[in-house]
Amino acid sequence: MKFMPRFMAMTLITVMAGAQAAQATADTDNHRPPQPPMHAMHGGPMEGGFMHGLARIKADLKLSPDQEAGWQAAEAASKAAHEAMRQQHEAARDQFKAEMQKDIIDLAKLDQLMSQQREQARSLHEAAKSKWLAVYASLSDDQKRLVSQRIKAKMARFDKMRERFQERHKAKQDAAPAKG
Repeated sequence: MKFMPRFMAMTLITVMAGAQAAQATADTDNHRPPQPPMHAMHGGPMEGGFMHGLARIKADLKLSPDQEAGWQAAEAASKAAHEAMRQQHEAARDQFKAEMQKDIIDLAKLDQLMSQQREQARSLHEAAKSKWLAVYASLSDDQKRLVSQRIKAKMARFDKMRERFQERHKAKQDAAPAKG
C-alpha cells in the first residue's frame, strides 16, 4: 500500500521538476538563440541545428542572392518557431498552475499537456530545420567546406568540454569517501 503514494509523489515531483526546468529555460530564452525542446534533444543551444550557429561566418560564406534569401527564410522560420514555442510554453504554464490549484491534481492531464507541448515544439523545430538544410544544400562545395570546418571545430570544443567534465566527475568520485 505504501508503494502507490510514493509512486504518485515521485511522479508529481518529476512533473513539477520538468515544469520548473522548462520555466527556467523560457526565462533565459530572451537572451540567447532560439532553442528546440530539450536541446533537441534539447540539438544544443541552436534552433535550426548546426546551421544557426554559423551566423558568425555568414559573411565569409559570400552567399549568392538566392542563398541569402534562403538564409533569411531559415532565420525567419527559427524566430517564428521560437516565438510560437514561447507562447505555447506560457499557455501550458498557465494550465499547469491552474491544475496545481486543484485539491487533487490530474497527473494524466499534466502528462498529456506536456506531451502536446513537446509534439508542437517538435513540429516547429522540424520546419525550421528543413529550411536550414535547404540553405546547406544550396551551398557550393567551398562554402560547405567552410561550414564543415566550423562544425568540426565546434565538435572538438564539445569533446574537450566533455572530457574535462568526465575528469572532474571522476576526481569527485575518487575523493568521496567510500560508503559502506
